[in-house]
Amino acid sequence: MNVLFITLGRTVKIQEHGIYSDLMRKFHKEGHELFIVYPIERKEGKPTTLEEKQGVHYLGVHTLNLQKTNVVEKGIGTLLVEPQFKRAIKKYFKNVSFDLILYTTPPITFPDLIRTLNNKTPRLQLILC
Repeated sequence: MNVLFITLGRTVKIQEHGIYSDLMRKFHKEGHELFIVYPIERKEGKPTTLEEKQGVHYLGVHTLNLQKTNVVEKGIGTLLVEPQFKRAIKKYFKNVSFDLILYTTPPITFPDLIRTLNNKTPRLQLILC
């Protein structure tokens, strides 16, 4: 099963301990293919990157600053994050069909992205974490 995990928090590394890391590690141990998408904020000075570590695909998407920034940048960044994630997922995972999508709150940020992915795979299961 291909599992996509989308978060606005920092990257979820499966070797760390925490609610999301533990859940991703369990999926990985059960033999599922994991795809984790997270923001790389502008202040980090890094481009969008795709890495594979221990069989887990990590897609860090370059975004505006979303946390600990002024209200204008946070607002614009929040509006842009969905199309940025959508574009990156299309580009880097274009041949992947997801069976399960997990995403952290707030879900209001990703409605079009989830709708697009759901239309691509009708049997898709969605779970809000």
